[in-house]
Amino acid sequence: MPGAIFSRIKNWTAEKLTNEDLNAEIDNILDNFKPDQMDDYSINVAQMQSAVDPGELGSEAVATTLAGELERLRFAIGEIKGTTQWYESGDSTIAELASALGGGLADNRIISGLTSANSSSPVFLIPAGNDNVLTLDANPTALLYAVEGTTYSIGSDLTASGLITAPTSNNTCLVDDAEAGDEDYTRYLGMYGTVILVDAVGSEITGRDGVVSAFKINDGSIDEYFTGIYDNSLGLIRDCRRGYFFNSSSAPIPATPFADHDTITLMKLTWIFATAASTIVVSYLNPIYSAVEPVSPSTGQYWFDVANDTWKTFDSAQWIDANAHLIGTCIQDESGNTVGAKSYDLFKNFEKLDTMLLERVSATEVRTIHNENTINVYGTRRRWEHGRLAFNIATDLASGLSESANTTYFLYLQEDGTPVMDEDAPYDRRSDLLGWYHPHEAWRCVGKVDNDGSSNLDATTLVSLYASNESDIFSNDQVPVGEFVNLGTETIPPGYIVCEGASLSKSLYYPLFAGKIGAIGGNFGTAVDKFEAPAAAGKFMRYHDNGAAADPNAGARSTMATGGASGDSVGSIQADATAVNGIATTSGGSHNHTTTTERSTISAIPAGSNTVEMLDCDEIGFSSSTHSISTTNSQHTHSYTGDAETRPLNFYAKLVVKYSGDR
Repeated sequence: MPGAIFSRIKNWTAEKLTNEDLNAEIDNILDNFKPDQMDDYSINVAQMQSAVDPGELGSEAVATTLAGELERLRFAIGEIKGTTQWYESGDSTIAELASALGGGLADNRIISGLTSANSSSPVFLIPAGNDNVLTLDANPTALLYAVEGTTYSIGSDLTASGLITAPTSNNTCLVDDAEAGDEDYTRYLGMYGTVILVDAVGSEITGRDGVVSAFKINDGSIDEYFTGIYDNSLGLIRDCRRGYFFNSSSAPIPATPFADHDTITLMKLTWIFATAASTIVVSYLNPIYSAVEPVSPSTGQYWFDVANDTWKTFDSAQWIDANAHLIGTCIQDESGNTVGAKSYDLFKNFEKLDTMLLERVSATEVRTIHNENTINVYGTRRRWEHGRLAFNIATDLASGLSESANTTYFLYLQEDGTPVMDEDAPYDRRSDLLGWYHPHEAWRCVGKVDNDGSSNLDATTLVSLYASNESDIFSNDQVPVGEFVNLGTETIPPGYIVCEGASLSKSLYYPLFAGKIGAIGGNFGTAVDKFEAPAAAGKFMRYHDNGAAADPNAGARSTMATGGASGDSVGSIQADATAVNGIATTSGGSHNHTTTTERSTISAIPAGSNTVEMLDCDEIGFSSSTHSISTTNSQHTHSYTGDAETRPLNFYAKLVVKYSGDR
C-alpha cells in the first residue's frame, strides 16, 4: 500500500539529477500532500473495522503510527455512537439526543472534573483545613466546564487564598429543644420539613435572616458543617443540608447528633466561580437567581439572569457579563481556616424515571415487586428485564458498616446498578437531579426500611420512592400533611401518627405543627417544646360550627389538652350530654303524665296511683305494657334504667393524621 495516490513527475535512469528536476519533484509532493491525495486505511472490511481502545487517563495506549491514531479515533467514535462498528448508524442522532435533553446542553455547566472514588460525585474543590486557602484540584484530572456555550478547561491546580474569616463575636446561637438529647434522629433535624429550634441568637446570625448560611455544630467532640436558613420571626433554622461539606482529604464530614443547649456557630460561606480566562474567583455574597434585574445589589454580587441564561456581576454601577460559571462553595471558620468545601454537580441527562416498587420478602431482604424495572441514576439509565433487584442486608451494606438493630437503612443504587444499603439519609434533589440522592455519592435513593430491635427488616416501615409517588421520603402516598385518615387496621403506615393524644416534638414534627399547609399547630394541646396529637380514642368527630349556631354550646367547648383550642375552634372538645326538652315538675311535685296509644290518650293520672296500663296497642304491633311512676306530692326525680352513654350503632376504626410530606 503506497502512502500517496499521486504520481511522480519523473523516473531517473542513469542520468544526472538537476536542480530543476529536484525542485519540481519536491513541489509535486508539497502540492499533493493533502487528504484527497493520501491512500486509505480501509483496503478491505477487516481493515476498515480495525479499532483500538486508547485507554484511560493514566493508562493510555499511545499510538506509534498514523494508522494507530485512526484506529483509536474509530474506537472513540463507536463509543460516542454506542455501536459495535464505528460507521454503524446509532439508535439516536445527536440532534435527537439534544431534543431529548430538552433543547440540548445547558450553556453554563460543569462537564467533568475530579470525582469520588465510589461514584461520579465531584470532589475537585479541596479546603486547606488549617489555612484560609481553597485549591481547585485539576491535575491530572482537568476541570472541563462551559460558560455561555463555550467550553473551557483548567488543567493545573489553582488556589484561592486569603479567604475572609467568619465572624468571631455575636456569632452563635443555642439549640432550644428539650426533646433533643443526642438521639440519632437529630442528625436529620432541619431537613425534610423539620427544623432546628434555637435561642440566644447573636446579631451576626440575625443579620442573615432569610438567606442561606453555613453553620457549625459540635456534639462535644465532633464538628459538623451544614447549610440552612435562619428564620428570625420563628426562632429556628430550616431548609438544611446536614453533613454537606467535604474536608481537606476529600472525605465527607458527616452529620452529628446534638442535644438541647448545644452551640451552633456561624461560618463564612464563600461561592467559587470558574471564569472564561481559566481562573477562579470568589464571592462572599449570596448569588441571586432571577429573570428580572435585581435592585440595590452590592458590588461584587453575582446574578444568574434566568431570562438570558447568563451569569452577571455588579461592578458598583451596573450589571455586567461575569464570563464565569458557579462551580461550588467553601466555608471558613472563626479561626480563618477553610474547613469544608462542596463541588457542584456535573451536568448529566437526569431523569425522574424510577419504576421500582419495593416489597419486604424476608427478615434480611427487600426486592422489587415487578420483574421489569428502569431507573435513571445520575444521568445513566439502568434496566432490569425478567429479574427482580434485591437489597440484602447481609451482602449490600455500604463499606464500613455492620448491621445494627433499631436502625433506618436507606436503599441506594449506584450508577452501574449495584444496590447499597446505607445509614446516611438522602438529600431531596428533585429540583435539579430529579430524584433523592445520597449526600456524598452519585447514588440514587429508591426507598428506606427500618431494622427492628430483633434485627429484622420491618415491612410496615418500608417506603418506595418510585417516580409516580416520589413525594416524600417517609411516606408511601401523596396525602397532604394534616389530613385525617380512617384505617381498618391497627398497623400504622409510614408517615402517619395515630390520634391517641401523643406528645410530639415541635422540631421533629414541624410540618404537622407549623408547616405551610395542613398544620394543626397547638389546636389539640401544646407546651414549650411539644404539641399534642388529637386524642380521638372513643370519640366521634364533629365538624367545626364556625359561627353557624348548629352547635348551641359552641362557645362553651373546652380544650382537649393543656394549651389547646377552646370555644368555637378546631381542636376543642365537648363532654357527654343528652338533650332534655320540657321534662319538669312543680316545686311540689304535682304533675301529669300523658301517653298516646293507638286508640286513646291517658292523662291526669290520679294522685296515689302508681301504675297505668297501656292497652289496645296490638294493632301497631306492640303488646300491652306497664309504666310505673311516682306521684308523691313532693319534689322528686325520675330514675331511668339504661346504658352509660347515648350512641348510634357504630364500629371501631383507627384515626391517624399525616405528619410527613412536602410543605
